[in-house]
Amino acid sequence: MRKILLLAALLLAACASNPTLEGEEEVDLESIPLLAVPHVDLDRYLGRWYMIANIPYFMEAGNVAVHVDYSLGEDGYITDLYTAQDAFDQPPFTKNGLINFTDTEHYTEGFVTFRTPLWQPFTIVFLDPDYRYTVIAHPTRDYAWVFSREPEMS
Repeated sequence: MRKILLLAALLLAACASNPTLEGEEEVDLESIPLLAVPHVDLDRYLGRWYMIANIPYFMEAGNVAVHVDYSLGEDGYITDLYTAQDAFDQPPFTKNGLINFTDTEHYTEGFVTFRTPLWQPFTIVFLDPDYRYTVIAHPTRDYAWVFSREPEMS
């Protein structure tokens, strides 16, 4: 458990930082592609995931008790039902999103939207062999998400 939490923390930190040594030029992280996991079994990946940690984008900042439900839509897109609360004492709300995998052989990269035509790219950068945990990142490394199949990682 500690190893998984440490890995998640390191991945989030790596997505958010750009360390340099004194006197060195800062590296343009966007010019270095994220390394995607080799393959995702889409049938195993679908279902409910609980957000454990994230570097949020503006529309999800402050949300708590977040979980997503991924399912295969009739149109070939993956539906992304995002459920969250504004505060723990507030009722849950949902947002309907769509995922379009651009890598339809390995299902490791694609685009997600909750407001078409605003599609955002993503890469699955970590996936537990048992599909218990996953880390998804934006290519700019400005956003990242750690998900678990359970509400708490153990």
